[in-house]
Amino acid sequence: MRFWTDTLRFAFQPVVNLMTGGVAALEILARPESGDVLAEARRDPELDGLLAVSALRAAVRRETLLPLHVNVFAGTLADLGGLQPLHDAVREAGRLPWEVTLDVCPPYTHVPRRALLDAVGV
Repeated sequence: MRFWTDTLRFAFQPVVNLMTGGVAALEILARPESGDVLAEARRDPELDGLLAVSALRAAVRRETLLPLHVNVFAGTLADLGGLQPLHDAVREAGRLPWEVTLDVCPPYTHVPRRALLDAVGV
């Protein structure tokens, strides 16, 4: 039996510094071979959190020293109260917390503002 994780791949998109033209970080993007796992993740905070952890681990396997950008839906952070599994994966990988940036993605309209701010520590 195949699982969605069997066909999930990650793309590494460079984040370029406009002043120097150098690559300053890598954004890790989930790219499933079939299905729309991102639409599912938008509705399922646990799945979105798992994707964020999987993205980090995929980058660690590439042994890049660049800072990493990981996408997560705003609703995921608000619903889960943060992403402790991602923090754990960062620590297990030997990366420092400031080497990983969360790109908090929309939609924002129905996300409880206080819960989102609490989840990101604001």
